[in-house]
Amino acid sequence: MALLLSSLAAGLALAALAVAVSGRRREAALEARLGEVTARLAALSRQMDAAEHDLSTVVSSAGVAENLLVEKGLADEDEVAAARRRVGALGSPPSGDDAMH
Repeated sequence: MALLLSSLAAGLALAALAVAVSGRRREAALEARLGEVTARLAALSRQMDAAEHDLSTVVSSAGVAENLLVEKGLADEDEVAAARRRVGALGSPPSGDDAMH
């Protein structure tokens, strides 16, 4: 009986060890994946910052161009406003199923 109990205890200990090793391997794999996702998120954040900077530059340049057109008499305020509305309609965010949630 003692031999049976000691064999059972040894078997349970081996099973527990196998579960612990397997759990540690899975934890290490998840930590590696988290590192990859973190690096990707940082890269996307840098790209977003660059895009925001580029957009700011474009908006500023558009404002300068509008003012120049009006000052040189090549367009009046109504024409500039109409052009702004046309461009704004092209760049309006999607609605319905195409909208980002």
